[in-house]
Amino acid sequence: MRFERGELQALVQVIAAGGFQRAADAMGLSQSAVSQAVAGLENKMGTALIQRGRTPTLTRIGRRVYDYAEQMLVAEQQLILDLGHLRKGLQPPLSLAINNFVSHYYAADLFAMCTDDNADIILNSRVLPSRQIISAVLDDQVELGFGPFQTDMLAFEQVALLSVRHSLVIGHSHPDAIAILAGDEQRLANSRLIASYLDEPEQRPGQQRIRDFFATAWQVNSLALRLQLLQRGLGVGFVNRPMLLDQQPGANEETRLAEIKTSRFPGFQRSVGIFYKKQKALTPTAQRFLQLCRQRWL
Repeated sequence: MRFERGELQALVQVIAAGGFQRAADAMGLSQSAVSQAVAGLENKMGTALIQRGRTPTLTRIGRRVYDYAEQMLVAEQQLILDLGHLRKGLQPPLSLAINNFVSHYYAADLFAMCTDDNADIILNSRVLPSRQIISAVLDDQVELGFGPFQTDMLAFEQVALLSVRHSLVIGHSHPDAIAILAGDEQRLANSRLIASYLDEPEQRPGQQRIRDFFATAWQVNSLALRLQLLQRGLGVGFVNRPMLLDQQPGANEETRLAEIKTSRFPGFQRSVGIFYKKQKALTPTAQRFLQLCRQRWL
């Protein structure tokens, strides 16, 4: 099976523009041509990717193909930009994806170090949920990933820089905060888990997941929003140690987060660092950034 660029672009445009005719206008094509491109992609997949209607929406399989298409088009655009810099004799940009934690605590200092080391550096940085960083690196959207290491990282070279502890926390404004902090695991199980990422059941069939312990779960990729929801008492969630310690002593007690002491969820350590595709020859800019990170932590 081979996907054509025009097919992928048509799928992305139909969803982005909110309709086939609008997509055709944006692409400078006829509506028939756009419809045929999407239909060709659907024929290859053997299933519908878009639910037709006044506002087209993606099917479940369509969402996966859409994500792939978007990644490929972004990677293509990045390649064009990199080649343009190389033709002009300029160094390639530093292209990396970081997660919310790295962005909040370390990115500004690291980027300042980069400019001190090379004032002409060109930076292309994206803040993504941790698991999306893996896809971004694998699909060559970015050269380096900087975030927590996942369980299966066989496709990557890894440079561990620090270890971060995560604890299950609850806001004092949670209606069952007193009981849960006193060890009532039934009240805890009746609560809502607010997480940065929730995998689909088929991704780990037969395995118990943390979310299965709770009555319901929300996926909230934004760290700032997740913290606000926890502070308002809308659920419980895992927070890393630096963020827990960052709470100001004088802050409103109702908005403060407290660590839940439970044998079921004792917390966990996670390594955080730089990773990139195995056997990939890093650009001089990426090599220098990696060296700066080693100087900072190792």
